[in-house]
Parts: sequence; C-alpha cells; structure tokens
Amino acid sequence: MGALTEAARKRGNYIRTLNPIYSFAIFGKNKQYFQSIKLETALGVDSVFSRLMELDGKIAALGLSDKNCMTFYHHIEEIHQVNYRIPKQFTAPYFDSQNRMSKITISLYVRDLDNGISTLLDPVADLMWKKNLYSGDKFNEDMGLRVISANKMYSFISHLIKQNKTKGFLYEIK
Repeated sequence: MGALTEAARKRGNYIRTLNPIYSFAIFGKNKQYFQSIKLETALGVDSVFSRLMELDGKIAALGLSDKNCMTFYHHIEEIHQVNYRIPKQFTAPYFDSQNRMSKITISLYVRDLDNGISTLLDPVADLMWKKNLYSGDKFNEDMGLRVISANKMYSFISHLIKQNKTKGFLYEIK
C-alpha cells in the first residue's frame, strides 16, 4: 500500500493479480505462479496470501502500524472462518496490466458491523514482537521497517484463533 507499491506498479514487467480489492503487482521468478489464481475471494484459500505461504514468503511493512497495513491477518481469519467476520460480495472495476477495464464481483470476509466488531491488530503485533516473530524496527521506531515469515505469522495467529484468544488482540466489540 502507498507510494512504494505505486512506484513498483509503474515499473512495468509484472503480473497483476485478478483482484479488484487486493490487487498485487508480482515481479520476479515466481510471477507466473500468481497468474492462475481464481477470482472468488480476496483473501481465501486460492489467493495471493496462500501462494505467499506456499513459497515460504516474507511480509514486510514500512512506516505503518499493523492495523493499517497487514491484510494477511484477515486471510488467516477467513481461512478459519472466525465468527466475528462475515462474507460479503463486492462488485468493482478492475484494470488489467494493459489498462483494460472490466467489472468483477468478489467475496471479501469483512467485519460484522451489525455486531459492533472493530479491528485492533496492534496488540497482537506486540505479542509477535515478544515472541521474536518480527525482525527489524517497530512501527514509529527508526525506519519502521519490519519483516515476518508468512508461515510463522499464520501459525501464531491460527493458534490464537483455535484457542479462542482473538478478542482484545485482533478485534474488539464497540
């Protein structure tokens, strides 16, 4: 998200994922692997997030809190079908890498606003720092660039979900 990703998008020579909500510009030797993702859900089993785990990828964040940049949490929540989020259909314009527009409908696992669900995330980020899952700098410290293994993050958050310990860490009820 932000200026860094926009600069990457303008670079060219990338594969753009077919997703109007969470679109990615993929570079490098594995870019073709991301082109075959089905367009059914923004965060589910067949998504960039699952492929990132299959490749044992890393997630980097620069200058933003987890609440403002770590969509990967929501992938994990959808995989586990947490009860504080619900599926919702969205239709949006999609521009492919040749700038051709089409309308696409996709499912997104969203906060259950009718039940007052609000996203937190920063408290669980503090837990991951304590467990040495993150490396680099915390948000608002030095450069604020931090990195985490997608697989280690998935495992840690999945454990919290299975133990029913997500309230106060991933979400709150207002």
